[in-house]
Amino acid sequence: MNCSPSSDVDVMRALNKYVLEFSFIFLLGVLFLCYNINMRSIRNNLILSFIIFTLIVPVHAAGSNEKELFVVAQRAFEDGFYDVSLRYVDQLFKDFPRNSKAVEARLLEGQCYFFKKQYLKAFTVFQDLVKRGEYKDVSLFWLGETYLKVGDAAKAREQYRQIIDGYPNSLYAPQAYYSMGWSFFEKAGYDEAGKSFLKFVELFFCTLTTCLFFFANLNFFI
Repeated sequence: MNCSPSSDVDVMRALNKYVLEFSFIFLLGVLFLCYNINMRSIRNNLILSFIIFTLIVPVHAAGSNEKELFVVAQRAFEDGFYDVSLRYVDQLFKDFPRNSKAVEARLLEGQCYFFKKQYLKAFTVFQDLVKRGEYKDVSLFWLGETYLKVGDAAKAREQYRQIIDGYPNSLYAPQAYYSMGWSFFEKAGYDEAGKSFLKFVELFFCTLTTCLFFFANLNFFI
C-alpha cells in the first residue's frame, strides 16, 4: 500500500471534497424544507434534495484523478449512497479505462447493485470477477450472497465451499461458514446448519461469552 505523504494528501482532498459536496446539498435540502413549507410533505423535499445531490456530484468528479474518484465512490458506498457511488465508478472507468483500482471498483459496483436489490446486475459483475481470479475469495462470497438472496441456497453453498476449501485463511472464510449455516437454516436443514455454525464457532470464536450468545440466539430462532 502506498503511504507516501502525497498519497495521503490526495485521499484527504478527495474525502474533504466529498464532505463539502454532501454538506452543500444537505444545506440545500434544509433550505427547501424551510422555504417550501407548503409542499405536500417533507418527504418530497428530501427526495428532491437527493436527486439534486446525485446529479451534481458526478459533474464535479470530471476533474478528479483516479484515486480521488475511487475514494469518493467508496465513501459514498459506505454512507449508503449507492447511486452516487455507481456514478463515480462509472466516471472512473470512463476517464481511466485501465485504472489501477479496476477490480476493487468492480467489486464496489457489484455490492452497490446487491444492496439496491438489482441482483441480476450483481450476478453479472461477481461472475465476471470470479472468472478474472483477482480477489476471488471476495467475489465468491458476494456471488454466494447474491444466490442466497434469490433463494438458490445450493448454488450459494457452492460458492461458500470454494472459499472454505480454497481460501481457508481468507477474511471471508468465517463469513462463508456463517452464511453456509444460514443457507441450511433457512431451508430447515437444522442438522447441517448446526454443523456449519459449530465449525464457525470452533475456528473463529474463542471466548465463552461469544459462544453462549451465539447459541442462545440460535436456540431462540429454532
